[in-house]
Amino acid sequence: MPAAVALPTTAPSARHALGRSLVAISLLVSAAAFAGSPNWQSLTYNNAAPGLDWNPGRGLVAFPDGMNSSFPHSLVMNYVALSSVMTGSNTFNWNSFETSLNNIGNAGYQSIVRFYLDYPNSPVGTPQFLINQGVTMSSYTDYSNGANYTSKDPNWNDSRVITACQQFVAAFGKAYDGDPRIGFVQVGLYGFWGEWHTYPHDGADDPPGYANWQMNQTNKDAILTAYKNAFVKTQVILRDPAGTTNSQLKSYFGYHDDSFASQTITSDPNLSYYFWPKMTAASLQNQWIARSMGGELYPGIQSAYWNAWPNTTGQDWTNCVNTTHVSWMVDDWVFNNSLTQTQWNNALKGHRMLGYQLNASQVLLPNTTQKTALTVGITLKNLGAAPPPYNWSTSFAVLNSSNTIISHPFGTTVDSQLQAIQPGGAAYTRDFAQANHGLAVGDYTLVYQIQNPLSAGPKVALANAAMGQNLAGWLTLGSFSVGPYLEAENLNLAAYSGPDVRVVADAGASNSEYDILDATAVGNSVTYTVPNLQARTYDVFVGTKTYNTRGICQLAVAPSLNGAYTDHGSPIDQYSSAAVFSEIDVGSFTPGTAGDKSFRFTVTGKNASSSGYSLAFDYIALVPQ
Repeated sequence: MPAAVALPTTAPSARHALGRSLVAISLLVSAAAFAGSPNWQSLTYNNAAPGLDWNPGRGLVAFPDGMNSSFPHSLVMNYVALSSVMTGSNTFNWNSFETSLNNIGNAGYQSIVRFYLDYPNSPVGTPQFLINQGVTMSSYTDYSNGANYTSKDPNWNDSRVITACQQFVAAFGKAYDGDPRIGFVQVGLYGFWGEWHTYPHDGADDPPGYANWQMNQTNKDAILTAYKNAFVKTQVILRDPAGTTNSQLKSYFGYHDDSFASQTITSDPNLSYYFWPKMTAASLQNQWIARSMGGELYPGIQSAYWNAWPNTTGQDWTNCVNTTHVSWMVDDWVFNNSLTQTQWNNALKGHRMLGYQLNASQVLLPNTTQKTALTVGITLKNLGAAPPPYNWSTSFAVLNSSNTIISHPFGTTVDSQLQAIQPGGAAYTRDFAQANHGLAVGDYTLVYQIQNPLSAGPKVALANAAMGQNLAGWLTLGSFSVGPYLEAENLNLAAYSGPDVRVVADAGASNSEYDILDATAVGNSVTYTVPNLQARTYDVFVGTKTYNTRGICQLAVAPSLNGAYTDHGSPIDQYSSAAVFSEIDVGSFTPGTAGDKSFRFTVTGKNASSSGYSLAFDYIALVPQ
């Protein structure tokens, strides 16, 4: 309730007319918190909840030619030649890229985008204007280059190539940072397939006779800096953990292992070029906490990898996933071949281990009144391998008895801080409150949703049995009731005894007014008609303004004005040395029948320090139990 305030200077108005009607209740902010602290309710876990396998930002990843597969997926690997969008120095045509994003996005999937200049056995990806300017282009026959198409490798240390890459990244970020059609951007550009290596053309003389085509560190850092500056919303993923030694740069990126389960983990010190040893050497072994990890199941083992569980081809899936905390993994074979039931089941097991799995384990949803804050507490757990990649918007909705959304009481979206929910099953509690919820007296259901930023994609499912129970795409949290909050000055004044009942204007009152019974003796009383109660149990709260002239009263309730009255609760002492708005919990009350009830407050005495018997009534609130 509001803090203590001085006595009003506004003249009170007489309230002699009996039978005054109840008027509309203004939805003002009230600090009343009379619902107490109800118990948390457990929600049932279900690791096969509808939609769970199709959650965005995680799981096995298809290429565009396999994205129509029925195997669950949310991401599509989208390789794009830089030459297809960069038409000149700092000039771009995004039309073909837009087409690919829309084809994938309209199907309900997000793209993992990697631009390249050199993709072996594909047409040259280096922009033509660079070739026209005389950038050296090197031929090679590695990786079956020339079998179908002949790609060439540009001089990675030509300043014109580096400037073009920087210009591209800046324009790319300006146009597409935060685009919901894009799940992740891979750094790409440099090296074969944009994988940040030129092996065997790396100067290591293994095998011998190959020239060194590698990009120098200064130029690598220039491209990474361009990405860091251009993308602040969309996560950017780098192939090589040793791509930079700059601590600020390397900590900005997520990382992907494109030889996953082949050269991922090892205890052999001679295999320091494996992915996880390189991550460890770069002090990036905890990078997954803040940035997403991904990769590609090594193509050479894909066809046999899911033949058994645990897998007997390649490195152990469970160990690799638990070590790296990967969220997504490209596996073209799964989406472009007919799988046996065993392969399907095993691949699905592997798919489900990737990324996050959110579960709402508990909910705190107390009943309220028309003018009391609607509050909800929800406990979320992550039972997956990695945190969600983004802090997606979440929403609560109130359903009526027809399971139709009638309001979003906390706003269209709320921040559940999803990215902070780390794996391991720890409890993360999120609390929300809305004073002006605007709900009428009645019974409701509250549902919760994590929103997919891609409008054509499925909503994010939680691992709960109540997922979709009342409304598709929403988690049912439970039911709650809204009871009446009745301003005393607006209630029907059915009867009173004593000199007068006055309405007093006071900004501290819940509706800026309250009633005073100018009682002068024991036995004086005031009776209000409390309308339209249900035959259910309520917790009754009375708002008052205590003062040094107040008396002690007893509440009694009857089914009608002249019916039999029954006392409820203990006597209410309204005395205090200074004027203070306060709230008294009278206790539980269960009407035997539905309908109007008479609430009579009778003076039974006064505090020894009080100078009078007057009573003050601000509101009567009834919280359904």
